Amino acid sequence: MDGNWYQPELLAALPENGEFIARVEVLFHQKNYFKTSRIAEAAEMRAVNQGDMLHSGRVKIFLGAVLEPMAALMLDDYPGFPGQRDAPLFTAVQFNEVTRLADKHGLQISVYAIGDGGVHRTLEGYEAARKANGKRDSRHHIEHIELIDQADIPCLQQLGVIASLQPIVGLGVTGNPLEPCLTRIGEKLPESYARQTLRETSAAVAFSSDWPVSPLDPLLAAQCTMTAVPLSPVRRPQAQNLFDSLNSSTAAGAYVEFAENKNGKLMPGMLAYVVVLDGDVEATPTDQLPI
Repeated sequence: MDGNWYQPELLAALPENGEFIARVEVLFHQKNYFKTSRIAEAAEMRAVNQGDMLHSGRVKIFLGAVLEPMAALMLDDYPGFPGQRDAPLFTAVQFNEVTRLADKHGLQISVYAIGDGGVHRTLEGYEAARKANGKRDSRHHIEHIELIDQADIPCLQQLGVIASLQPIVGLGVTGNPLEPCLTRIGEKLPESYARQTLRETSAAVAFSSDWPVSPLDPLLAAQCTMTAVPLSPVRRPQAQNLFDSLNSSTAAGAYVEFAENKNGKLMPGMLAYVVVLDGDVEATPTDQLPI
């Protein structure tokens, strides 16, 4: 996910005699100080890396940072800090141009947006790209979505945008501290970490680990989603069931990378991405996952 040219070069140098043991997608990181014309490099990276084990075709964009230092872009002021909404890494005009060009090249786009302002700006950019280039099966997605304005939730499905969530992080997860995020979110708490709401209304919900920031274990992710604790009496329950959680870590992940006909399910003809557990995951109490 670093999105640098050296990564595919390094991986491509590994011989296929057993050293290259994982299928890898390497994306292009469009940074805010790059010229928008550098999007063409992402298309070039895709043209160079089109193998079965190594491929490219996606652009990564950071629109903002995390809530704790008030670095996530918000629609409203942070509680107790008048005028503080954070400055986005991309202006709306710059971001719309980047997404338009990436989409015009037929590239997939991943935007890191945590605050509701960042999510809103991302959706506006995706809509602008669709208006400029026409509708297609782009499967652009938004990473994190820790806060989303209620009016923006239907836009995910309307635009075919995938909600890519990291269930191990966030409030309501056992073991995670409430502060300072609880204070940063304030009255918007009912709109935070709305994972089940997004599942019920979005085109697709996929889970990722955010490794190495968070643990890689998908069963730990399932545990976190199944045991999510309500944080507000007016907040809809956001806990999810086992099979929805497992689907988001398997079949939905394959859908994100346009590989739903190759992997993500246990079916004849699919790639054998198989994990064998030493216990009955359905019969295991959630507090004893992973097994």
